Amino acid sequence: RESSGEAVRRRQATNHSRHGVGVCVTVRQLLNSGVSPDLFNEDGLTALHQCCIDDFADVVRCLLEMGASVNACDSELWTPLHAAATCGHTGLVQLLVQAGADLLAVNADGNMPYDLCEDEATLELLEVVMAEQGITQERIDECRGAKEKEMLAGIKQLIEAGSDLNIPHEHGATLVRQPQTRSKHTHIGETKIMTL
Repeated sequence: RESSGEAVRRRQATNHSRHGVGVCVTVRQLLNSGVSPDLFNEDGLTALHQCCIDDFADVVRCLLEMGASVNACDSELWTPLHAAATCGHTGLVQLLVQAGADLLAVNADGNMPYDLCEDEATLELLEVVMAEQGITQERIDECRGAKEKEMLAGIKQLIEAGSDLNIPHEHGATLVRQPQTRSKHTHIGETKIMTL
C-alpha cells in the first residue's frame, strides 16, 4: 500500500511527465517552423542549457533530437554539460554524454564539468565515462592550457611581425589586459609572455 507521500510524488512525476510531453510537442512545432534550437538569451544560455538546469529530461531529449548543439557555450563558456553536472542531474549528464558532450570543455573560470560537480553519483558517472574514453590527467592539463597556448602563439606571431601589442582589440582590451580577463590559469601565460 502506497503512503500519502509516495502518492503525491507519483502524481507529481506523472504531471511532470505530461507537462514534458506537452512542452516537447510545442518545441517540435517551433523548431519545425524554422526556429533555431540554438537561440540564446543575453547571457548566452540556450534552451538546452536552461533545460539542463531545470532537469527537463524530456525536453533535453527533444532538443537533442531536433539538432540542438550539445556543446553550445554561454557567455561564460559553460556548456549544457557544465550546467547538468553542477546541478547534479545524473540522468541528463548521461544523455548529454551519449549525444557527444565534450567532457573536457573548459569554461571561462578554467573549470571542466567534473570540477563543478558535487553530487557523488553524477561525479562517479563523469569519472567512469572519462576513464572509458581514456582521458588522462595529462590530457586534462593540455585542455586547460590550450587557450593560453593559442594566445601565446598569436602573441609570438605579432611580435615576429613587428606589430604594436598596445593596439586595443574589438572589445577595447590590449594584450597586456586580456590575460587578466581569462581564467585563473592565465598567470602561467603572463609569465611566458614576459619571457618572450
